[in-house]
Amino acid sequence: AFITGANIPYSTATLTNGTASCLTPRLVPGLYRLSVSYAHRTLAANNFNFTIYAAPAITSLSVNQTYATLNTTLYITVNNFLPLYQVTIGNMIVPYTYTYNTTRIGTTTSSSSSSSSNSSTTALVTVLLPPGLFPAYGSYPVAILINGQDSSLSVPFNVLFPPSPTSISQSMGPSSGGTKIYFNGTNLDGSSCSFNRSISVPVARIITNSTIINSNSNSSSTNTSTISTTTSVSYICTTPSFSLGINSSAATYSIELTNDGLAYSRSFSFFVYLTPVVADILPPTALAALATQITIIGSNFFNDTKAVAVVGTYGPVPVTYVSPTIMLFSSPVTIPGSYPVSLSFNGEDTYTSSATALFRLINPPVLYSIFPVAGPDVGMTILTMNASSDAASCVLFTSSSSINGAKIVVPRLNGTCIIPASNPGAYFIRL
Repeated sequence: AFITGANIPYSTATLTNGTASCLTPRLVPGLYRLSVSYAHRTLAANNFNFTIYAAPAITSLSVNQTYATLNTTLYITVNNFLPLYQVTIGNMIVPYTYTYNTTRIGTTTSSSSSSSSNSSTTALVTVLLPPGLFPAYGSYPVAILINGQDSSLSVPFNVLFPPSPTSISQSMGPSSGGTKIYFNGTNLDGSSCSFNRSISVPVARIITNSTIINSNSNSSSTNTSTISTTTSVSYICTTPSFSLGINSSAATYSIELTNDGLAYSRSFSFFVYLTPVVADILPPTALAALATQITIIGSNFFNDTKAVAVVGTYGPVPVTYVSPTIMLFSSPVTIPGSYPVSLSFNGEDTYTSSATALFRLINPPVLYSIFPVAGPDVGMTILTMNASSDAASCVLFTSSSSINGAKIVVPRLNGTCIIPASNPGAYFIRL
């Protein structure tokens, strides 16, 4: 059995491994005598002083979080504080200093206190938190330890490890946004990507699982397969849209990572340009088997070594900058067809020609026969040609040995050409 004091009931003890233990009842603060009794008979030789204190209560913290790499001074306002108490953060007992009769500071984190901030038992407890004190980021409970066993209600204190990016995958993007930037580094979970510390977007954590099947052969010619799975984690920030202003065609932003908007990582430069527009492709047709110089007409072009063109799925093809409205490239040698032409300046974001500005690659035209084979020098003879459908024009040459000689180009319409007035003589017709 347990306890003494005028008319205070006892508490039954529990014997465990030769040690008796019991829980104290709710008592008014003060000095008590603790005694042991058996069958309600006090054993007078066994009684001890036992002090009941008013329960301490944390009413505020000066800050509710810090970075593990920083020196931080934490001020804790505590009601019913006594110097013999200890301060715990997580499972650590930390040294402190204190003063009484102070006003509360910081943001109130507990509404359980009804004592005046000018009470003689209200203290401002100061704790110095050096770098390296916390082994990991997370929430650490702050509490007042009374007797090495009992403690006050705890208040959460968050410890952050600042994000530490080492590299980024992209250094430029369009003003329309949507560029994906991949980050390498440590402590990137929960961070945000800040542009000039004015625009902030979250960093997404992407987990990718890959399965690899390995085939193995043994001496008995029996094939066995093993399956292995690898997991990779990527951290991605997608750029927002940027306002460059009426007279500005580009701007350089500073990219930093942050957890709280107060502390920032190292910075990286990010070049933002007006979103390019591909309007037309000239000429719209070229031979599939012959590289031809093609002109891309549009707007917001700029000179950059990363700029490439993609014809359908073929590419990338190097491009040459001419002006903000003109880029040149050589058509790829590939199979005939109609292809959209895309232009990219950063290797990721593409700007594609519209469905009405497709680029056609065709086979060389083939001429099988013509009718008639002669006509008057005044022209107007309708020449019908049996030829491949890809032929666009018929050309009258004065020489069969060279296509660089004098020639007359006549449009081909519905498989026919109208011969113009010409000097009498023999001509060679090609498509």
